[in-house]
Amino acid sequence: MNILLLEDTGCLTDLINQELQRGGFAPALRRVENGAAMATALKEQPWDIVLCDHLLPGLSAPEALQLLRAHSADIPFVVVSAPMGEQEAMAMMRAGMNDCVMKDQPSQLVPAIQRSLSVAQQRAKARQDQFALEESLASFKAAVSNMPGMVFEMEFAPDGTSFLATVSEGARDLFHTTPESLMQDRDAIGSRVVPEDLTLFAQSRNAAFMMQIDWNWTGRIRIAEMDEVKWIDLRSKVRRRADTSTCWDGIVLNITRSRVADIKARRAHEELARLTKHVDTVEQQQRSHIAREIHDELGGTLTAIKIMLNRLSAELTGTKALQLVQTTGGLVDSTIDTTRRIATSLRPAMLDLGILAAIEWHAAEFEKRMEIKCQIMSGPEEIELDRKRSSVVFRTFQEALTNVAKHAQATRVEVELDAQEDYVTLQVHDNGCGIGSGDLDKPQSFGILGMQERARSLGGQASVERTRNGTTVMLRIPRISSPQPLSQEQA
Repeated sequence: MNILLLEDTGCLTDLINQELQRGGFAPALRRVENGAAMATALKEQPWDIVLCDHLLPGLSAPEALQLLRAHSADIPFVVVSAPMGEQEAMAMMRAGMNDCVMKDQPSQLVPAIQRSLSVAQQRAKARQDQFALEESLASFKAAVSNMPGMVFEMEFAPDGTSFLATVSEGARDLFHTTPESLMQDRDAIGSRVVPEDLTLFAQSRNAAFMMQIDWNWTGRIRIAEMDEVKWIDLRSKVRRRADTSTCWDGIVLNITRSRVADIKARRAHEELARLTKHVDTVEQQQRSHIAREIHDELGGTLTAIKIMLNRLSAELTGTKALQLVQTTGGLVDSTIDTTRRIATSLRPAMLDLGILAAIEWHAAEFEKRMEIKCQIMSGPEEIELDRKRSSVVFRTFQEALTNVAKHAQATRVEVELDAQEDYVTLQVHDNGCGIGSGDLDKPQSFGILGMQERARSLGGQASVERTRNGTTVMLRIPRISSPQPLSQEQA
């Protein structure tokens, strides 16, 4: 232990060495006699403690203490003195003396030094902790000031209204006011909420206050100074302080840009859905119109040609001419069959008999044409659907069987048509190789996209999933249309 001793006679040196060695210390003692020597010694090396004779000529103990404190605030200062008055001792303590030991009580020296060193260590640690705390607070404030929002500490008044106890500088950008002004407003956020969102705001705030839970809310505020409406997202955690009071620590983020983009995207999707629905309706009308034209006009004309060829055949006697007429008649028959098939594919006449009849007919045609077993499972009664819903169910079934024929390599298809009170469900399952996950995400999968969009246009859903032993197409649509309530964003 490095000890600096201010003493002019040298009589204390041996005494101090003996007492410290007896107390278990290994002192390295250096004695100086005046202020100049003390100043030099303080600069030359670090010291653990300074001991000072109270009656040092030319340098009083208060002066020595002042010189030490100018050099370091942490080195303990202990006076070794003849008995002194109480007032003088109190003055020395106020000046910064750590302890005082009477010369006639040398056994008190070691305890005094130990106490002084302990106090000095505690004081140094407290300063280090304070410095670390200040550094941490500075770092925290710097981080908070750079966050894209306003950090806050919120409290609730007894009437349930909320007020901001602490806010960050983010208040300037978010609320266009100073943090001080925002904290003086007893309802800083609630007073800015737009009327349409005020009910949900109050409900969430009251729930947080009454149940002492986290408070989260998303809604709109109006900045009167800028005549601007912003979407904000408030997220906070409830915290109980040491004094048992409760506060909410959180952040308010400006989400206007993302929310507006989301609303625009949703509206664009809704407009696209309406356009798709319109296009699908027009397509079905055109299909029906073309099917009628082909059946009535072209089919009728071909039938008339066939009748005329039959008459001509009865009148001809030449073998060659008769063969030509008969060949031409065969071509007309083939054209009539083709015409009938095209008209049926455009708008199956079976749909007029009901969706179940149309599906059973198309399944039978598919089974005959592709030689793939197609089993229909449904209730005994016909399912009542309007023209639009019947068309969506049938087109989905057509697309599913087309995909089976093209890709599945299946030998069997099971079809289940089921109707509940509110919904009708169609499931088409094949035992083929199964659709690949990549095929579902292909932007060119127009058949699947068409099924899904038709279902969405009616408020339903369609999906194509790979199963353990094949692929399943599922369609679920409401049996009747129901108006969709406007969302908050749409309002």
